[in-house]
Amino acid sequence: GCLEIRSGLPEWEVFCLVNRFHAMYNDRVIAMLEKTRSSWTKDGDARPGTSAAWEVSQELKEEGLYVSAVHPSADDEDEYTGPRFYVSLVEHSMKNGPAPRPPKEMLELLWPEENDRLQPRITELGWTVIPPGSDMQTLHADILSYDEDDKFPRRTSLGRFHHFLWKPDGKSLCTTQVVPGGFTEGKVHYWNYDELKQVKSTSLVFDSEVLHCGSATPKDAAWGSTCTLQICSTEGWEALNSGGRASKELLWYVWPVQEETAGETGKWTVGSEVEVLWEDDCWYPARVAKYHRKDRSYRINWSGEGEGTFTAGLKEFELRAPQKKAKKRRLQEHEIQTSPPKRRAKGLQGLALGLKLSEQRSLLKTGLLLLPDGLPWRWEVFDFVEECHTRFAARIERELDALRSVWMSRSSSSNSRPGAFAAEKVSKNLARFGIAVYAGPPSQQNSSNHEVSGPRFYVSVTRRAMARFGEVPPLPLELERLLWPHAEDHGGQQRLRGLGWALAPPGSDPQQLHADIWGNAQHPKKDRVRFPHIIWKRAEGAHCTTEVVPGAFTEGATEPHHFQQLTTATASALIMDSEVLHRGGAVPILGPYGSQWASSCSVELCSSSGWVAWEAGTEGTVADPNDEDWRMLEVARRKEAESDVYQAWAKEENQHLLTEASNEAALIEEQQVWESEQLRNGW
Repeated sequence: GCLEIRSGLPEWEVFCLVNRFHAMYNDRVIAMLEKTRSSWTKDGDARPGTSAAWEVSQELKEEGLYVSAVHPSADDEDEYTGPRFYVSLVEHSMKNGPAPRPPKEMLELLWPEENDRLQPRITELGWTVIPPGSDMQTLHADILSYDEDDKFPRRTSLGRFHHFLWKPDGKSLCTTQVVPGGFTEGKVHYWNYDELKQVKSTSLVFDSEVLHCGSATPKDAAWGSTCTLQICSTEGWEALNSGGRASKELLWYVWPVQEETAGETGKWTVGSEVEVLWEDDCWYPARVAKYHRKDRSYRINWSGEGEGTFTAGLKEFELRAPQKKAKKRRLQEHEIQTSPPKRRAKGLQGLALGLKLSEQRSLLKTGLLLLPDGLPWRWEVFDFVEECHTRFAARIERELDALRSVWMSRSSSSNSRPGAFAAEKVSKNLARFGIAVYAGPPSQQNSSNHEVSGPRFYVSVTRRAMARFGEVPPLPLELERLLWPHAEDHGGQQRLRGLGWALAPPGSDPQQLHADIWGNAQHPKKDRVRFPHIIWKRAEGAHCTTEVVPGAFTEGATEPHHFQQLTTATASALIMDSEVLHRGGAVPILGPYGSQWASSCSVELCSSSGWVAWEAGTEGTVADPNDEDWRMLEVARRKEAESDVYQAWAKEENQHLLTEASNEAALIEEQQVWESEQLRNGW
């Protein structure tokens, strides 16, 4: 009745949907439930938390979410001791038509008989929410018949209701306990508790008719949460409508899966492995995800290096059966993404493309140029950063969050920035992907003494870009002319100083006021922008919160009056001179979708004259130009073929990042040793 999925969940858009909603709403739901804590044990004969769940559901009903009180926690005498909650997004999902069909391999695993795979239905979709300090859940089966003469009994060795469970962070272990072979129609005997087995996997699938329960949660831990999806076979649907297995009201809240149809001649069935004709007239491997009858188009999920991305609106002639000698798909970031990139202008149009002298003067004089409509240029580098952000941002945030206890220094004599130890540990996990995490200038309280209050991070994908490009594709001509009107910079060797994204935890105070880099006395700033910094938000409608002191080219020196002169760059994108005083804005504890990290994509450039200053020795950012860790990418033409290094990284991309299991005491001890070494080395 249970299978641990140690290699991770199958690829299916519905699993991704749950992860996305969990990230958006989980913290918000927890905050709402906390406010109802006083009512949790005042529900009479109903399950603990029933009234609390109803109250929260009323606030979320417009968003299609429903919170319920599920099988509660209980003591050794099976007396209820507290609630457990479930957040369902079935109602929201039903509005979008049938669910995408699961992968063929997944259906065949669940239901060996073909008839059961014709029209499955999703009966549960969401996640559990468990308060800290909860006792073990009551032992139960999710689905059981109340009829003595059951017309649809479960056939031996053939499941019909299957429940997928997985941890949203992709690394924690599920705490579900199962009674192997416990198909008792929900009847619990005392010896069943001795038969319980603890699962040891980040994801699993179990038969909803088997006895199981959730484990106890520590008192000093955060709220527990596990994503779930329950799916019912064709035969199971008939059984679900009988024997009192589900109320008539609940049977309305079911998300049917798209039917498998033979259809017209030549139509590809969902789950089929195919090759797709792309704009470069080459065929690439993919899998059919959905067929739209209305316009007879397909949606496909890319395979190979494009895994995790999709394209919709393809016609039948653009798909074919896999060939023996298929060309390997090389993902073009600007063509295919998990979420389409914002439309960027083509041709000489828009404010930034006007190339007016006044704009160049504004950037030169104030150190800031706003781009209210986002990036108006198309450049592979921008797309590359967005692709990396899509693939790695959530993982990095989870890794850093798990190290929150060691963000702040343990030693008063340490010169390390807050978060430096955590950043180094995460960097070790990500090094094989060409990604590094650094602790940037920290957050500071908005008070007269500007006391340091927390870390800020920067995720660098520079080394990954080196493997991808070798030499960076040329800047868009209009951008090049805007940044560098001088012949020396326009025609000289241009470089990428860094690329990635800035990252700040929820509830962060504003960042320390600083300048990123400036030249020494022999190479002062003159009438040009040597180190331009392009910053943008990926999400449609989101604005950058960078704060700039216009015209404050002070070589990093700050005065009290500078804080009074700060202006917020409220725009989807901006260009900033890295030599001007600036800082990241404050991050709210709760955003529109709960607690969220703030991130802004970033590309830092270096002109030909900037390189001269860099080689002579800059301040703010100090490094040996010959040090491989500080190497800049030269802007030239794109390499025709990707390097072997990038191929190796790409091959491992879809595997879960290796995690280091260590308790908090050992982690703190390691941090103290690290800080001592840093101090001895003069850092």
